[in-house]
Amino acid sequence: MMTLDLLPPGTPKALVKPPGWMAKKDREAIDWFLYHFAAIKRSLPPHQQPIELITGPGETIFVPTDWWHTVLNLEDTIAVTQNFVSTTNFPAVWLETRTGRTKMARKWLRELKAMRPDLYDIAQRLAATGAGEMTAEQHIDAILEQKRQRKEAKKERRRQKKLRKTEAEQKKAHESR
Repeated sequence: MMTLDLLPPGTPKALVKPPGWMAKKDREAIDWFLYHFAAIKRSLPPHQQPIELITGPGETIFVPTDWWHTVLNLEDTIAVTQNFVSTTNFPAVWLETRTGRTKMARKWLRELKAMRPDLYDIAQRLAATGAGEMTAEQHIDAILEQKRQRKEAKKERRRQKKLRKTEAEQKKAHESR
């Protein structure tokens, strides 16, 4: 048995995943239920209240796209999960995947070309619409390059900060002599 809470589309991410709680390294799922769920319910308007249910042995639940959900196992439980992508929701899933999980998107695109040319064509059209005259492959490469550049810039900022700190410490040590 498990308790399942479904929060409808439009529920703000910051409400579901409070930044202060998400930053904690030792957070546990039970803490979310104990400390955040009641506050979430109080802050949501009636039309956005979560759907709360308890499943029993042998029952199955389908969680629709864009619904936040939480699960608390009440006893030993086996769960099988699967993300579902159909022709209908493919554009939204593709747009999210190509930026959120770009390396996986590259592999997926190769598989789509071989196994689902209809979805591969949709990915190509989405790339041409959103990125000019790029192919989906070129768009993924461009996203990966942007990520690489941001990572390098962050590394350089850290290096500069460390250098300034060292220089300040050396100056302070020199002045105290």
